[in-house]
Parts: sequence; C-alpha cells; structure tokens
Amino acid sequence: MKKVILSLILTLALALVAAMPASAAETLPVFVEGQKIAEPALVKNGVSYLPMRSIYEALGAKVDWDAKNKRVIATEPSGIWTEIPLNGDCLVVHYSAHSDTTASLEERRPFARGGKIYLPVRLVSDTMGYDVDYNKQRIAVSAPRLTYNSADGVYTLNLLSGELTLSQAGGAKRLGVVEMLSTRGFGAVELSGFSVEATPGGNYLLRSGGILSGALTNSLQMYAWLPGDGGKAVTVYSASVLDPLPAPCWAENVLWLSGSGVVFAVDEKNDTVTEYDIADIYGEECNYMCYWTDGRFMLLGDGADFDVYDIKTKELIDLKTAVLEPDIKAQVQTFMQQNSWGANTPEKFAALWEGLGNTFAALGVGDEVVYLNFVKEADGVLYFDLILHYWAVDAEGKPASISGDKTFNITYALPY
Repeated sequence: MKKVILSLILTLALALVAAMPASAAETLPVFVEGQKIAEPALVKNGVSYLPMRSIYEALGAKVDWDAKNKRVIATEPSGIWTEIPLNGDCLVVHYSAHSDTTASLEERRPFARGGKIYLPVRLVSDTMGYDVDYNKQRIAVSAPRLTYNSADGVYTLNLLSGELTLSQAGGAKRLGVVEMLSTRGFGAVELSGFSVEATPGGNYLLRSGGILSGALTNSLQMYAWLPGDGGKAVTVYSASVLDPLPAPCWAENVLWLSGSGVVFAVDEKNDTVTEYDIADIYGEECNYMCYWTDGRFMLLGDGADFDVYDIKTKELIDLKTAVLEPDIKAQVQTFMQQNSWGANTPEKFAALWEGLGNTFAALGVGDEVVYLNFVKEADGVLYFDLILHYWAVDAEGKPASISGDKTFNITYALPY
C-alpha cells in the first residue's frame, strides 16, 4: 500500500513538474513605459497577445465595446481611433475623417478569454506606433523617442506624446509638451533629429527637421517655443517641396515662428504670444508661411511666390506685380525663346509666366517653370532669385535630354 501511495505521489509530482514550463510559457508580464500592468500577455500557438483594454488605457486611450457589431473601438488622445472586430478580417485605423488604413487579421485574430479581448502584439506597434520589445521573460511597450545631447544635459522628445524632458545630474525635468503631428497614415511625419537652445528670456527653442509623406514627399521643419515655467508651448510646422523653409527670426525681443497657415509672435519681454492667421490676411484659406519679418512687415509665401504684408496698415502687396517689371519679363522671355524648348513662342511663354509660383512643377524633373526664391533682407531691401527651370534645345532646335536653370537677381525696397 505504501508503494502504491508513493508511486502516486511521484506520478503527481512528475506531472506538476512537466506542466510548469508550459504554464509559465502561457503568460508574460507586460510593462508600459516601464510600469508593469496588472494583466499579463498570453502566448497562443507561439504568438504573444496583449490584453487590449489594459494596454490601450495604459497608453491614454479610451476603449469602448460595440456589442451590436462585436468590435472594440479604441480612441487615442490624438483623436486617432481604431476599429478592432472580434470576428472580422481587418482592423481599421482612422487617422482622420478622410484617411485610414487597414491591417489583416486573417493569420492572427484577436480573441476573447475571461471577458477580455487579446490583440496580437505586433498589431499594437503597427497601429499605435509604439515600440514593442519582447522576449521569453517579458513584453515592454514604449513610445519612440529622440534624444539630443548638449552641454546642459540630455534632452528627450517623446515622438507620440510630444513631452520634452531634460536629464541632468540631479534628475529629469519636464520642460513641456510639443504639439506633434501624426507619425502614421497619409501625411505622416518622420522627424530625423532635433536640437534645443535657451532663449534670451530663459525659455527654450526646439528645432527639428524631417519629411512629410503624402501625395509628394516634402521637406519638413518643426519649431517649438517652450516657456521656462513649464506653461503651454507654441508649436509650428512648415513643409514644402522647395528649400529653404522659413526659420525662426528675432525682431528685438520678439521671436517669430512660422508654420503652414499661421505665424506666432512671442514677446519674451512682455510675456505675450500673438497669433496671425494667414487666412485672415488673405480672406481665404491658404498655407502661406512667414519667411521674414521686422515686426512691421511680413514676407508671406509658399516657397515660390511671395507677398509683403504691412502689419501697421494691414496692406497686402503682391510682389509679382511689384518686382517683376516689364524689363525683367522681357529679359526672361528673350532667354526662354533662345534656350527653351517648351516656352520658345510668345504663347507658350505667356502660359509659363502666368503660372509663376507653381511649386509642384519646380522639382527639377517636372515641367518648365518660373519661381521666386527669397535670399535675404538687408537695410530694408528684400533680395530674391528669379529662377527659370527649362528644358534645353539641341542644335536642331529639338528638346535636349537635359534641363537647366537660369537665375535673375531681383530686389524690393520696403515702403517705410
């Protein structure tokens, strides 16, 4: 009898030992931004699944259950929302009312267990843009970040939340939150790096560059002014197919930040921020930017076509009319008649001249185009290059296999 009991005990012990690795492998602890969440991940057929509600809520999203359609709807703080069907074939991420993307669920479907929905780990990184690092011991979810090393310490920018921190010997200090554009979907932003400098007023100026993808790939610049007291930051973005893009400029104590369709004047001495909506100046929606200002005059444009706005008198001056005088036009037309294949007749040139400022054609590989390029300001005079992009002709007057550029120097004296 003792042998039978001992045999049963040994059998049970061996069964428990054999079951332990399988049991341990079925769950994995999950860490979100370094903090362990209560619900573990599940491993099913070699695939790790995250507890959807716990993950999304830990990342600041709101989670709702649509019982009628048997789907979960997760809405992120940015407004991006995701439809996750329990029995459907595709997950849908809505970046805006007009932009979305889908991800197939055919191979790795979400499933319900114990009243909870579990989502394949890879979909969390693909749909929310978070970095997911996982191994046999744990799964870690964190936002992608950029860092900038300076004499002041290490600045870190969270690419999803926009939080900027400064790490020094005494610890980390939160400087504020930069308004971030979406890193996903149509019109996604990809920043390649950033820098931070202290302003004369004891605040911070962040500069970053990258690309904006969409119908075209645009050069992108982001600038943000962050008050030293941790108050609300001012963030602007500008994008163009042409370089250079506008940079922040100072007019005495005032920092001017220009973005697509908006300009901010940050007066550090008086602690005020003034916003200029370009649509109010033009009376219609437009994405013009401020390329230069002295506090009274603003040079507004889109990178190829410019106007001057007098803040004092609220007068808008069309630079095409002001600087492209008849003699300049005649010089350009003579050159094009002699060297251009596509604008060598008065009719063709008239159509080319009428389209001055068409940035989408001025890519070096597109049609012939004429556009302005702002160079500098000195002593109340604005300097421009009038650039002709043309297709050359060969000895027989036929289109050559190369294109060329011709530059004319143009100036405009501000009417003080």
